[in-house]
Amino acid sequence: MNRRRQLTTVACTAALIAGTLSAATSASAAGPSISSAQVQVQFDTANGLPAQYTFPAWNNASLDGNDLNNGGGALSADSRNSSDTDFSGTNSLRFDHISIVSATEAQVFYNAYWSDGVTKTASLAIQYDVSGVNVNVTLQNVTETAGYNLISVNLPSLLTVRQEEGGSPWILDANGGGRLTPLANTTVGTEPKVDFSSPATPWYPVNAVGTTGATGALELTGYLDQPDDAVYNSGSNLHSTSGLEAEYRVRGTTATENILVDQTQIAKLTFAGDYDGNGTVDWLDLAKTMETQAPPIPSHYFDNKFAYMITGQNGNGGQVYTTFAQAQQTAARISNLIDGNPQVEQISGAFQGGHDTVEPNYTQVNTALGGLSGFKTAQANAANLSNTNLTIDDNYDDQYNDSYSCNTQVPSACYNTANIAHDQNNNLQTTQAWNGADTANISGMKKYVAGGQALTRADSTIATFGLHDGTLIDAMSTWDLRNDWDPAAPASGVDNLVAGKDKIVAEYAKHGIAVDSEVERYPMLGALAMTVNGPEGGGWNGGFNTEVPFMATALRHTIIYGGQDGSVNNGEMGMGETDPKTMLVNNVRSANWVVNGYTGFQATDQQISDDYYLDYLPWFLLSKLDVQSFTRSADGNSISETLSDTSGNTASIAVNYATNHFSAVYDGAQIMNDYTVTVPMDSSRIAFFNGGPAGTMTYPLPAGVNPATVRASALYSDHRSDVPVTASNGTISLTVPNSTPVIVYLNQPTPTTVNDNSTAITYSGTGWGYYPNRGLGDVGNDVHATSTNGDSATATFTGTGVDLLTEKNSDEGTADVYVDGQLVKSINNNAASRSVQTPVYSVAGLPYGTHTVKVVNTSGSYLLIDAFKTYDNIPPTTTVNDTYSGLTYTGSGWSYHPSRTLGDLSDDVHATQNNGDSVSYTFYGTGIDVISEKNSDEGAATVSIDGGTPAAINGYAATRAVQQVISSTRGLSSGPHTVTITNQSSAYLLLDGITTYN
Repeated sequence: MNRRRQLTTVACTAALIAGTLSAATSASAAGPSISSAQVQVQFDTANGLPAQYTFPAWNNASLDGNDLNNGGGALSADSRNSSDTDFSGTNSLRFDHISIVSATEAQVFYNAYWSDGVTKTASLAIQYDVSGVNVNVTLQNVTETAGYNLISVNLPSLLTVRQEEGGSPWILDANGGGRLTPLANTTVGTEPKVDFSSPATPWYPVNAVGTTGATGALELTGYLDQPDDAVYNSGSNLHSTSGLEAEYRVRGTTATENILVDQTQIAKLTFAGDYDGNGTVDWLDLAKTMETQAPPIPSHYFDNKFAYMITGQNGNGGQVYTTFAQAQQTAARISNLIDGNPQVEQISGAFQGGHDTVEPNYTQVNTALGGLSGFKTAQANAANLSNTNLTIDDNYDDQYNDSYSCNTQVPSACYNTANIAHDQNNNLQTTQAWNGADTANISGMKKYVAGGQALTRADSTIATFGLHDGTLIDAMSTWDLRNDWDPAAPASGVDNLVAGKDKIVAEYAKHGIAVDSEVERYPMLGALAMTVNGPEGGGWNGGFNTEVPFMATALRHTIIYGGQDGSVNNGEMGMGETDPKTMLVNNVRSANWVVNGYTGFQATDQQISDDYYLDYLPWFLLSKLDVQSFTRSADGNSISETLSDTSGNTASIAVNYATNHFSAVYDGAQIMNDYTVTVPMDSSRIAFFNGGPAGTMTYPLPAGVNPATVRASALYSDHRSDVPVTASNGTISLTVPNSTPVIVYLNQPTPTTVNDNSTAITYSGTGWGYYPNRGLGDVGNDVHATSTNGDSATATFTGTGVDLLTEKNSDEGTADVYVDGQLVKSINNNAASRSVQTPVYSVAGLPYGTHTVKVVNTSGSYLLIDAFKTYDNIPPTTTVNDTYSGLTYTGSGWSYHPSRTLGDLSDDVHATQNNGDSVSYTFYGTGIDVISEKNSDEGAATVSIDGGTPAAINGYAATRAVQQVISSTRGLSSGPHTVTITNQSSAYLLLDGITTYN
């Protein structure tokens, strides 16, 4: 390039044309070099490839570059002429010269030739840039001869280990997890090619080698590039070399052109010595080095959420499996099983027509599921009553030409073939839809975005559904690289990713929404926060007993990914879909189906509990830690691993595959022993779960916990039951039933039992009677009862949860339960024999505040009210959004502003300019933060706690800053408090959210 000063030029001679070398020796023709402080790259003047990598800081250890002299392949280029004939044979790529551009940069020039050996089809340069421990490799300066296209360049040997050189060489394939094999034990073979015509983009295209002195990895950063890795015999020794086939164009046909890939980056080499300073150089040093360079996860929203999918409708005219109201009930059911912990519930078929795609109907919500009002009601109730983000399963890849092809509410939004990708024969791309019945047309993502339709759709979908924080976009990562041979707008899979899908994901990010998708794929690292599925280990060379968690280490803080779809149970939920051993070793956490209309699957309570307590809860703790050490026994059957973080938390993992025994210890306490789990949920709750036979389980009593405050509850989908628990001699002990979660509560207020004769209960209807002194074991020895349909009982309480206690008997029937005015459950109290003080409905995890629970008789049989038991189980921190129903806005100036795309909490705020307008919130705890925006149009306000002296605050700032804490209070007595924020000017007061501490 003219702007660079070329310092050194090394040319080849006619005798050194690549592919004609005959010397079978490991020695390379030593040439010029470039270097950083850590890495020196010396080039081979015979072929222009790196000959050796030397590491001055690591005792001058070295790794080999190319191995062309010893069976490591031959340079080649694939060229295509105007008749669509290809040539990639002998002498198709010839080394020309090396230009040393600077101390850290070199360009190696090659020429591509046709089969006649005379006609030059293209010239090109492979550029090497060394920086720190990395060498970046790019394809530059391609000039094609008229009548010819350069398709690809094969550099088969860039990083090599040789058995005869000693140093205990090993090889590793990280794609899928990591398989490490001593070179002496490997099997001769080549890595399979990637079939980009199917959804098979690599998870993590990294091949690594190492010795006792240094390690190195070849990472294919060209998204359409092919691996070219091989193990082969060189005399009596084994060699292994890693290279690649760099794609410059994607082949067309006589009907279409060969599309430019449009990506110069093809590979990155990363090297490591004793990174962790433990005196040993191994694969873990390399994985830790690559971890520091991996892109950060774009959002931590999903980190602590139980995410899952449910089928709404199975496509156009398909069966309805879950309405929006039923989705809300599913969230309530799961909330009871997981003690009100946060969920993300993702429903498919949410748009009119019932498909997993909404183009062009992004304002038409599926009436078969309840329509827009039904979704909004279910969404609000799921959030307020079950700590659940009810969101949708969207899809930008597929479009349908059917009865819903025009959106009457958005006349310009009609199915348009201009947005559809073309195949190699210039036909519109189609595929069988996910429901197995319909035909989907494939979006040409680059032109779909460039034309404005895709981003308009994203904004409209977000606004229509009120999406916030996190959502699922189906197929976004499954088919991450799709080529479009449209003659009017050709685009490679890379173009459709970078100028299409990445921009759609970025549009959601503008609204503060993290996107998850189906399958973990390398090209989307740094864009997606989570994927439903992913690898569970593997690699092209080596067997099961060579697995190491390379990928789980390197990508630990880059993405959350699940296990392989269908590995056990068709991607459905339950123990065995993600084996706990796989979770422990490979750091996977799936987001499976609870209702799968495609297979007819519906998860049972046990399957949900298994998934949450055996996989999610241990993962919540362990995934935050970094791998520090890993060992595998000589027979490969057992492994041990240690982990830690910078805050001093530590963990250890042990797995024995032969005996199926596995365990995990966190901060000195065992949290997992085979299928039994004892995991702290937070500082006030410990989860006990027994996947085996019922038995006694123990856990150390945390320091500072009053043993007298320890209590336990068994959780069921519709109620909870007290469980006897002892806390003495520094140990918590209790009997845990099979596959039933039991939560031990620490330092929490004692539940309050409200008897049926309390004035806190209001009875409505003419049929109620009071029955004291029954002598049957009722709470207070009495009940209220009615057999009149429509009669109701309403209890008002302050807390975070409630149990309804009643009697079950043969003369009792059905009832509906409402919480805060919303129907949450239909119950049936009929039973063959009498049982008293029976919990028939429970709800937990409500934000602390005043709530109502109402029970309505729906039959002519008896409904009995014995008591309500209320709870104040306060988590250490709670954040409520400005839309939370427990916030009271006072004054006429308040207005709601959704979808601001400024980075607000849930992408929305409430605001007022009226002096004197206020907002109040009652909470339980010892501290509170008020979250708002600061900007030049905001002004003075006051904050008062429990009616005390108002403290002045000010939201003014020269420039906008969102999610700002404008008031922070600590040191309150533990208990209920009320905060009031009042505007004191005609400037804006904004409320984004409130975080409370206990």
